[in-house]
Amino acid sequence: MLSNLLARGITACTSTNGVDGALGSTLQLPDLAGKTILVCGDADEAGERLNREFPCKLYAASAAEVRLMQWPAGSP
Repeated sequence: MLSNLLARGITACTSTNGVDGALGSTLQLPDLAGKTILVCGDADEAGERLNREFPCKLYAASAAEVRLMQWPAGSP
């Protein structure tokens, strides 16, 4: 699915294994050179961890820019 989106110019990924899957050592990202990535962690402690730690992996895959989405206070 990810390669399908990338072929259409849409940079996207998801982690069905939660934050540990996204941050795990086995995660393989494609070359993200020139891409702007929006990270949307869940509105909980794990999502905050994803927003803190995942950008490093994205920059290592050559992302040009990483933006973090912050949920409004009190979001479920």
